[in-house]
Amino acid sequence: MHFIEKNMDQETRLQQVPNFRDVGKTVNQHLGERRIREGLFYRSGRLDDATAADKNLIRDELEMKTVIDLRTKAAIEHDYFLTDAALVPSRPQMLIEIHEIGLTDEWAGTANDMISSIESHIKAKYGSLDGYLDSIGFGQEQRALVQKTLLY
Repeated sequence: MHFIEKNMDQETRLQQVPNFRDVGKTVNQHLGERRIREGLFYRSGRLDDATAADKNLIRDELEMKTVIDLRTKAAIEHDYFLTDAALVPSRPQMLIEIHEIGLTDEWAGTANDMISSIESHIKAKYGSLDGYLDSIGFGQEQRALVQKTLLY
């Protein structure tokens, strides 16, 4: 079983989705302040492995409709580095899968420079995060709606 917390008092169980957690709660706890609304914004590994019961819980209890990542670099890095520990139960299967496609064990873990490398790539190719979002058609109106929905 993999676990997430819907709110501070209620624990929700997912059967086949590792590393699934409330991003707002994770970021807020890391920063020591309430910045992102809790119970609205989740992240996971292997959501495609969700059982029918997991999908029902995610849809009906958590009422999830969209997944978006708008955290600060420090919060992204903090959340990203929680991944290795959260994926320990799935690591043996992950190793089998990555070996089958010819990759080495290092592909089953987090890369220390992943977040900074993505940030550098976006800056080099698009000039900024706003430049990237513009390039994919995610305009100012949509960004404002996401911020209004997710941020305190």
